[in-house]
Amino acid sequence: MAKLSKKTKLKIKPVKRPKKKTVHSQDNLNSSPKSLKKHLPKQKKASINKNIKLTPGYKVLYYSTKLLFKEWSVLLRIILIYIVLYALLVLGLSAPLGVSSFKNSIPNIFHGTIGNLEKNINILGLLFSSSTSSTSSTYSGFSSILFVLISLVAIWSIRNIFNNKKFSAKDAYYNSVYPAIPFVLILILIGIQFIPMAIGLSLYNYLVIGGIAINFFEKVIAIAIIVFLILLSLYFFGSSIFALMISTLESVPPMKALRTARELVRGIRWKLVLKLLFLFVSLFIAIALIMLLDLFILPVIAQYLLDILLIIALFIVYSYIYYLYRELINE
Repeated sequence: MAKLSKKTKLKIKPVKRPKKKTVHSQDNLNSSPKSLKKHLPKQKKASINKNIKLTPGYKVLYYSTKLLFKEWSVLLRIILIYIVLYALLVLGLSAPLGVSSFKNSIPNIFHGTIGNLEKNINILGLLFSSSTSSTSSTYSGFSSILFVLISLVAIWSIRNIFNNKKFSAKDAYYNSVYPAIPFVLILILIGIQFIPMAIGLSLYNYLVIGGIAINFFEKVIAIAIIVFLILLSLYFFGSSIFALMISTLESVPPMKALRTARELVRGIRWKLVLKLLFLFVSLFIAIALIMLLDLFILPVIAQYLLDILLIIALFIVYSYIYYLYRELINE
């Protein structure tokens, strides 16, 4: 064979292998924190730190609420099915509050419009407290089961809307319940994480309002302990709430979901906590204003209207949290 001259050297170009796409389970985040870091693109490293730029809370609320309108007809059917189940299993077992008669029984301290506003605020507080408490173990049991069901359905539906996938109400109810056990376990953990806050609020009632802490120094110490306990709960909540999103993915055990969530929020946990507080305060104000207006106009439906508003608020909450979660994984 003829030897190749130096001028005619063969130029062999290196073969470029196609890069593997980062997949996140449906968004397929089905990996441990170590494998998560390996699959994340290089710029993701910069996002797990204090310099990450998150979308302002009011914009996240706007975008996440707007997104729900993309599949409003399907979500409406999902909510109607839930309302039927709730009416049969929960409202059917509990006595109606009787808002109109209760309103007439409250004595007026003020008169006129101010007096009516005072009454309506008292009734609103009663409605909120009755919606978060249970009258019997059966009522509480069905209410808790339905809450878990609608939460799983809401997260599954929102994930599919984000991924531009079409689905029906039947699909949402049939296909969303498989991660119920990991989801419930993380919900229980979140409940445990809020024990320090509950202790802090009880201490406030006992020490500050109850008059146990008398002088300025005692009050400062008591308030400092109370604030610490509240912040401790919020600190845990800042990552566990995203673990709820991750736990609904396929074959993700609770501990892996919690570890992955801690990796995602590292360095920006308090930013996320502030955004979540903004969400809950905004929704509370919006629901309170709608309910006060209803109590002035049509108090008979107040209890049922509050239940419907809380269901809608739950979808907005999960959409907002999922929007933040997708920002954290840069998708």
